[in-house]
Amino acid sequence: MAEIPTNSFLEWHSGAMSQRHALRLGCFSHALLPTDSKLREIVGQEIIAELLELAFHGRRTMERYDNKQLTIANDLFWPASQVDKTDHNLFDAFGTIIHAMAIAINWERPEEGDVNKGGANPYKNVGRDGDFAGSVTIKSDNKEVEKLPIGAIVAAYTHFLNQVNANEGASDD
Repeated sequence: MAEIPTNSFLEWHSGAMSQRHALRLGCFSHALLPTDSKLREIVGQEIIAELLELAFHGRRTMERYDNKQLTIANDLFWPASQVDKTDHNLFDAFGTIIHAMAIAINWERPEEGDVNKGGANPYKNVGRDGDFAGSVTIKSDNKEVEKLPIGAIVAAYTHFLNQVNANEGASDD
């Protein structure tokens, strides 16, 4: 991701903040962690904080660029294995996150790879399996419960930022 072009301080600030939070969220949520409840609690709090910050600054950036049409798709790198519907509107998903009354993280076990047909556990720690935060379940203030894929949100927003950067670069010529 490249730095967002500076047209005004507010535009730059929201774009830069959302970019930072998207990067942190992607790293926190898809790191393989041992199944240690205290560690999960600490990392989970960081994930929720980053998700809220991304939703706030990301939604503001999408408003400033008048681009609210992007959907959260099933990203090839970060598939949403616990989420059935992945065609959520990103702008609306950010709204759901901002108005959340409760956010719960859904921890997932990575699929065991087909390493020479023998399979492999990517996290080899005797007695403790590795999990990652794949999605969140959100209860919003209008009583709806929705499950959203964290990695797909990060991928969709990153795609949006790349589009913004490409369009800004084309207008400078």
